[in-house]
Amino acid sequence: MLTLFVHEQDSDYKIIYAILESSQNIYYVLNKRKQFLSQVLNDHGIWMDTNIWADCIDVVISAKIEQSRLRMERKRNSHVRVSLSSDP
Repeated sequence: MLTLFVHEQDSDYKIIYAILESSQNIYYVLNKRKQFLSQVLNDHGIWMDTNIWADCIDVVISAKIEQSRLRMERKRNSHVRVSLSSDP
């Protein structure tokens, strides 16, 4: 998946973000030592193109802002419903 991303055959930033976010939690054991996914990814070609990372960061931050906006909107709407149902 990461190789496809590097060669611009895939641009699903959510998948890339999920892989990188979980890379410190996924490991295999080699010679009785944990080898984390982040160690394997360290030499991957995905780190070469900084434009890809700028785009990825932009998409992820925009998604986080939208998620926050939706949470705030739901919270505000639930308060309005509660106050309307509280009226005598």
